[in-house]
Amino acid sequence: MKLLTINQVADQLSLTPKTIYAYVHFKRIPFVKVAGALRFDPVSIEAWLASNSHDALPVQPKPAYTGKKRGRRRGKHGVSGERIDKIVEQAKAGV
Repeated sequence: MKLLTINQVADQLSLTPKTIYAYVHFKRIPFVKVAGALRFDPVSIEAWLASNSHDALPVQPKPAYTGKKRGRRRGKHGVSGERIDKIVEQAKAGV
């Protein structure tokens, strides 16, 4: 069994050795210590990659534009135009 070094794993994963050291520190990647040196089993690394892969979600199409606005439009103070017309009519009647 041939074990990989930090630099070999970093090259294979397109990461920096510093990132691999961080993964080892937080135990995010499988590793072995041989006489104090970090080594990586290629089979374990392949299994780790497979267990960390995710399928892409399908792309949702955008709804077709209907030309209609959603919801009621409100004025500056959150009052609809119909409500403002009603308030104006009541004010005129009261004067």
